[in-house]
Amino acid sequence: MKLKDLARELGLSLTTVSRALNNYPEVSDDTRARVKRVADRVGYQPNIIARGLAVGEIGAIAVMVPKESTSYLDPDTIEFLVGIAEVLAPAGQDILLVQSSRDESLETCRNIIESRRADAIIICYPAPVDSRVRFLADANFPFVVYGKSRTPVAHTWVDIDHRDAAFRSTAFLFERGHEKIAAIEGPVQFAFAEERMAGIRRAFDQFELPPCIINDTFCDYTGYEHTLRLLRQASPPTAFVYGSLLSAIGGGRAIRELGKQERIAVVTQDNGVPYLSPKNILPRMTMTSFPIREAAKRVAQQTIRMMDVNAAIETESWKPRLISIAQSGRD
Repeated sequence: MKLKDLARELGLSLTTVSRALNNYPEVSDDTRARVKRVADRVGYQPNIIARGLAVGEIGAIAVMVPKESTSYLDPDTIEFLVGIAEVLAPAGQDILLVQSSRDESLETCRNIIESRRADAIIICYPAPVDSRVRFLADANFPFVVYGKSRTPVAHTWVDIDHRDAAFRSTAFLFERGHEKIAAIEGPVQFAFAEERMAGIRRAFDQFELPPCIINDTFCDYTGYEHTLRLLRQASPPTAFVYGSLLSAIGGGRAIRELGKQERIAVVTQDNGVPYLSPKNILPRMTMTSFPIREAAKRVAQQTIRMMDVNAAIETESWKPRLISIAQSGRD
């Protein structure tokens, strides 16, 4: 049975029947119950495409992730997508995964809207000032940003407080007597890296020391290479701050290779990816920890909310915990 047949059986419009089946609040409880009762009796199974045409919805949300030169999705992004799916799937929304570079991201947004490929857009890891935010706001198209940027447009975003996490990580090491601290952070084209660098510089300024910050792609190899090079200097760092557990794993490998695991302190950001264990780095490790999957769930919930024409702008910044490996309870 098709949706129009069910509507004819009920004596209702296609739009009313579709909205009742999808629990829209403007449909009365009595009508919703009647529609679902008849649908169950006749064995109606919804056709996703037909439903979208009937109510002007596609049934998919586009998730825009950066396209790096490595052309792969890192574990944090995969964990983020898992969290998104846990919320969107029960809501009847599919994920349209879109990878785009900085140069093509604005055109990608325009294509998504004009081709009606999605009902809303989630922007992951925005630029410090992101042109997509203004474009989507001007287009009055539903969107949520995973990340806090300096884009001067009111919009809904959810993020971890990267500035506070990086400040606390660096200050933690200074307070324990370390004066030569190196920070291995992410690419400067991302807002979160800018936020983390601001937090690190604040800690260095507080202790009146010049900052040492290296920006590169988060991966095992870059963490290893930068850590190895710095430790081979005449006056090497005694502590490292890593913006990603991936970089910290590589850095830990370099530290062990040089036999300095008992003399080097490490603080890293841990996003709670189940198959990446902080214990693979160093026994003397501390971390700022926040599960990225939980952040993703909140992003998905906010995206569904923003699809309502009357949805208000909301912003959320969550503070990670500063914990030691012994306290983390992770295997």
